[in-house]
Amino acid sequence: MAVTKIWNIKDSIVRVVDYAMNPEKTVNDTVLQHDLTQVLDYAENADKTDHFCYVTGINCIPEMAAEQMTMTKLRFGKTGGNVAFHAYQSFRPGEVTADQCHQIGVELAQKLWGSRFEVIVATHLNTGCLHNHFVLNSVSFLDGKRYNDCKTTYREFRRLSDEICREYGLSVVENPQKSKTPRDLYLAEKAGLPTRYNLMRQDIDNALSRSFTERFFYQELQRMGYLVRYDSKRKYNTLQIPGTKHPTRFKTLGEDYTGEAIRRRILQNRTPSRPLSPSPKMRPFISKNSFRGLYLHYCHLLGIIRKNPHPHYSAALRAEVRKAEEYSEQARLLCREQIDTAEQLLSFIEKTQEKIPALVEEREQLYKQISRCEDNNQLPGLIQHRDALTEAIGKLRKDLKNAKLVMERNEKLVDQTNEQEQNKKFSRNKIRY
Repeated sequence: MAVTKIWNIKDSIVRVVDYAMNPEKTVNDTVLQHDLTQVLDYAENADKTDHFCYVTGINCIPEMAAEQMTMTKLRFGKTGGNVAFHAYQSFRPGEVTADQCHQIGVELAQKLWGSRFEVIVATHLNTGCLHNHFVLNSVSFLDGKRYNDCKTTYREFRRLSDEICREYGLSVVENPQKSKTPRDLYLAEKAGLPTRYNLMRQDIDNALSRSFTERFFYQELQRMGYLVRYDSKRKYNTLQIPGTKHPTRFKTLGEDYTGEAIRRRILQNRTPSRPLSPSPKMRPFISKNSFRGLYLHYCHLLGIIRKNPHPHYSAALRAEVRKAEEYSEQARLLCREQIDTAEQLLSFIEKTQEKIPALVEEREQLYKQISRCEDNNQLPGLIQHRDALTEAIGKLRKDLKNAKLVMERNEKLVDQTNEQEQNKKFSRNKIRY
């Protein structure tokens, strides 16, 4: 079963080519460790690409791929925008050998891009499942036209991959599920951070826990502050937080929130899953004429004791609170770094972008040291250093994200201010004439 994906690269061809051709991921170490004859052949092999290092260049030489792709861009004067495209093809663990995986990858790249583009095909062997990486030049060496990465080309990518897998007798994904969750939401949910999807799931679970009919369930969500669209004639029921742009389909939240799953969970509520607990005893009546009754009465009036100590806030209010927390984080960043102008903010963004790759590279080296460490006394120190680097990288990335959001908001405010000034000038001139 081959899974495929492709995305654009904007920063550097050299970086993505080096990543794809990394010898630690493409050299078959298990073969080199057990066969002396093959080790000698490998040492004598000049290019080391025939048997053990699974890297193939299509319309380019692997060792000079980045230079050749750059020369193609310079020849046609198209050095801006997307510099390359990075794709992968991953197989189920144990389904293919390294040779088969690489052969399928090369055949796929030849059929898709071999007539017009320079491509690197690299098979990575360092994980539990074998997978191919493709580095595709964004500009064609044949006519200088850019590669059009769209839904049509991706469907062709997936179709050809499945077709080749069937020829080799491999399984394919017959009905692939479309994931429309944005990447930032996916990463936030994976990290356990509060997102609108997590809040929706929590509210739906709460509403389902006290619902015995579908109508009551949807009305309960409306009472909680959601805009709910439900009807037997609708193909997909949706809910929306007031103030957001688009509604969300229930099925987008996961398999437990489809229409069928919601109906099943409501039916389960009609049958108690545990024995009913005895009814609580009635509280004794306390007269207001007594000292204790008078004291409790005034506690209720002053709000010290509330009937509902945990009030439910609407989804829209919680969304606004989440925005306020984001704005507070951005304000704390500006105060901490003493940023007063757009130039200072831009300088901070550039410096932060320079720090992150160095720390990531240092952490990668630590991962290698940890995996190869044989001294148990040194291992805790290495792990502690790695965790400290991970925390530092996370803080820098968070600061960088907040700084970019402030920059975007500042640019919007400047545009809005200029537009308002132009409208005022136009209104004055119109009054004069």
